[in-house]
Amino acid sequence: ETRRQILLYAAVLAPLGVSPALFGFASPLYGTIAAALGGIFVFHAFRVWRAGDADPRLVAAKRLFAFSIVYLFLIFALLLADGVAERLGWMA
Repeated sequence: ETRRQILLYAAVLAPLGVSPALFGFASPLYGTIAAALGGIFVFHAFRVWRAGDADPRLVAAKRLFAFSIVYLFLIFALLLADGVAERLGWMA
């Protein structure tokens, strides 16, 4: 049940990460990178779900956890960089 919930959470999270670009608060470049990162997140969640009980050392879950930290950092850094670039006039 937990693995299924992880996969569902990731499937909901991925489009939410792109939403700033969809609603015009971030650039299409941010949206593209956020979509790619979201896809990687869902991929790792799928691996956790697929591994099931065959992964007693929880390797897939640990990789997902590690990527989730990187994902969150990159999403916030991209939003910050996108806002700075817009204010400096580097993005049209």
